[in-house]
Amino acid sequence: MQPKTITPQNQAICAQSLALSKALQRLANQGVQIITAAMGNTRPVITVAKPGKKLTGEAVSVRSSANGRRTNQMVARYAGCIVCWQEERG
Repeated sequence: MQPKTITPQNQAICAQSLALSKALQRLANQGVQIITAAMGNTRPVITVAKPGKKLTGEAVSVRSSANGRRTNQMVARYAGCIVCWQEERG
């Protein structure tokens, strides 16, 4: 039997999966409500209801338009992932 080698693509998927699971665990420990989590093209993407103080301090506002509807979303990098949430209006 030949030894199996991990391809660079599989290695990247494993790294993303590990980063996602660690980030989800850390966010859950902080009491952050997680809405969705998905593997992205470059980094995993996590959508949360309300972020913690650390995330809000490092976030940037992203405005997008789809089907004539404009949205404002806050985005921050966290533990190898992208975390996003809806910007509060006030």
